[in-house]
Amino acid sequence: MKEKRIVGVLVDVEKEMFGLVEIPNDLDAFYKVLNCGCIDIVTRRIGDSKKAYDIVCDDEGLLKEPHKISAVDSAGNAQLVGNIFITGTADKEGNLTSLPMDDANYIFDKVRLARAEKFENPYPILTQCEYA
Repeated sequence: MKEKRIVGVLVDVEKEMFGLVEIPNDLDAFYKVLNCGCIDIVTRRIGDSKKAYDIVCDDEGLLKEPHKISAVDSAGNAQLVGNIFITGTADKEGNLTSLPMDDANYIFDKVRLARAEKFENPYPILTQCEYA
């Protein structure tokens, strides 16, 4: 039986990098790539697109110190903290789907390097992350 895999954009604020990654489509892989023990899946619009994306995030990111903001809305308000994995929207059965390459490129355009007083190096933050 072939392992099901998923492609998405990883914004890794801990390693200060972002990019397209392919991982197994299962909880253990999400825990590993996000470096967390509890995930949440939220749906957000990104930029001025009307299209929504599912974002797998660290549900306990605010409990880690120091926490790093990984997504902000258009006004600069924090939306998510910790590493995030952006995918396509879930299918009819509720399974996450891979992110098409044109959507990945669109999301790459919305990632900026930001500086924060608590952290020495700039790190990637997803901008224009809005409630769907």
